[in-house]
Amino acid sequence: MIEICIRASIAVAVVLALTACGGGREPTPEPISLEYDNSAGALIIEVDTCGGLLPPPSSRHIAELSIYGDGQVVLAEEDGVPRVGTDRALTTGRIGEQELAQLLSVIADSGFFGLDDRYVDPGAPTDGPWRHVRVELLDVSRSVSIYPPDYADAPAAFWQTYDAVIGVQPSDATAFVPTSGTLTATDLGPIDDLPAGQGNQVAPWDTPLVGIALPEATEGGHLEGEQYRNVEQFLLRYPQGQLFGSQEGTAYQVLLEADLPWEVEPIP
Repeated sequence: MIEICIRASIAVAVVLALTACGGGREPTPEPISLEYDNSAGALIIEVDTCGGLLPPPSSRHIAELSIYGDGQVVLAEEDGVPRVGTDRALTTGRIGEQELAQLLSVIADSGFFGLDDRYVDPGAPTDGPWRHVRVELLDVSRSVSIYPPDYADAPAAFWQTYDAVIGVQPSDATAFVPTSGTLTATDLGPIDDLPAGQGNQVAPWDTPLVGIALPEATEGGHLEGEQYRNVEQFLLRYPQGQLFGSQEGTAYQVLLEADLPWEVEPIP
């Protein structure tokens, strides 16, 4: 029998719950428990900047920084290197229980848990990325987004939290290279029925090379080892969002999502 351990890093903190953003109201102190699930795979904190007008994803999206209950830290960076499986370069490491407790205390004291769900600059164009911070505790959770990601008039509590999290420096940082994942092919119908001009941009899928036919991957096909590397190298020949065609003349959108060993599969 596996015992799932749940603990409190700090039993109770007094939180500044902001009743309004930028409206001149004073924060109201409210008690809040900072207990969290310290089991592996339990996401506690996440910060990310994503969205906007982008091609369909061909890889798994990874948040800028994620912290799990056992202290696992995952850093994701856009380094300009083409890749599939994940959309950013990954580094993993750990922080200690005390450091995570201190971080949660900083977040609570900032007033983050009293913020609204989103803050938007009404004068900003609408096709850019968003920035968000998410914190999951046992008794309370909060996800706050701002737009645009450099929105200067976003609440100070948001920026204090974002800066505190993004500044985390895990020990023993190690680059992560995926070796397995899931290939999913979405059937878009006959190539001849695609919008004008799009059919000419469909690339042939090399089944003998990659070892899996597109119709076999419509429900998701798991790849490991050499087969994963073959598919990875094949997809790297093409730009993000490339459509592929089967020998039967059907177009497919292809997504390769790397396995992340620090994530725990949910119990059905």
